[in-house]
This record gives sequence, C-alpha cells and structure tokens, in this order.
Amino acid sequence: MKKISFFIILIVLIVGIASGCGSEEVIDNTSNDPIQDETTLEKVFPERKADVYGVVQTIIGNELTINLVAANNAGSGEMDSEGVELTEEEKAAKQAERQASGGKDSGMGAAKEIVLSGETLDVIIPVGTPVYMGGATSSEPVEMEIADIMKSSVVKVWLIDGGEGDVNLAEFVQVITR
Repeated sequence: MKKISFFIILIVLIVGIASGCGSEEVIDNTSNDPIQDETTLEKVFPERKADVYGVVQTIIGNELTINLVAANNAGSGEMDSEGVELTEEEKAAKQAERQASGGKDSGMGAAKEIVLSGETLDVIIPVGTPVYMGGATSSEPVEMEIADIMKSSVVKVWLIDGGEGDVNLAEFVQVITR
C-alpha cells in the first residue's frame, strides 16, 4: 500500500513539473503606433504599380476575365484634367476635399467614374495569392478569399513577372469595390 501511494505521488509530481515546463510567457506587442501601422500597410501591398486595373467581367473558380480600364483612367482613378496621374500629396488633398464636401463622391465614389477600354484580360489567381479589399488610401486592408471576388468588382492585379507564356498569373490582388 505504501508503494502504491509513493508511485501515485511520484506520478503527480512528474506531471506537475512537466506541465510547468511547457508553459510560455505571452508578451503583448500590440501598440497604437501609427508609424508601425503604416509600415505594416506598406508590407501588404507590392511597392510597384499594379499591372492590371479593371472590372471583373467573369469569375470561374480562380480564373478572372477583367475588362480593362482605359489608359487615361488607369491607376487609382486619381488623374488631373490633363490625364497625368496625381502625386500622393495631391491624391490625399483631393480625397480630403471630397470627404469635407460630404458629397456623393466621398470615399470610393471615384470607382463609379471608370471608363473601360473595351479590352479584356484573363488572369489566374494561384491558390495562396494574397487578396485584400480596401487599403492604399481608402481604409485598412482586409484579407479576403478568392471566392469573395464577385462579378463587377473593381480590382487591381499585380502579375508575376515572366508568367507562364500566354497565362497571366496574379502575384497580388486588391479589390477596390465589390
């Protein structure tokens, strides 16, 4: 009887020591530092301009057919009257002006003024490709799934350099509007 009690106590001690060794200290590294948040935002989006900007005509699985935006309307839709793309400061000032006016053009309203070129491009989004909605100048980017992209969504697509011959493979997708 003494041997059984001794073994039970020994087992309880071993289990207690083993569970104590497995605990980890959790450190909360969250901060409200806007510089850190901006750096995170920059890491989400590729540093170069998007290769494709347009409206989703069809989506079947992970294959998109995109109606391309006219060359003078490409980019972020932020152009001056001469068709020259605005600088980041000019874009921010224009957006602030739209929001201050409280008009129907505030926020993502510029996407409704898109002029299509009549050309289409087929793009395949490989599994695991980052797909985000929002971001850039509008709001915090939200990660989404390929299945969340809908017909008539306005998208920007960064293509993989070199590609696979005639096949256009996406490296990154930003959904502007759904």
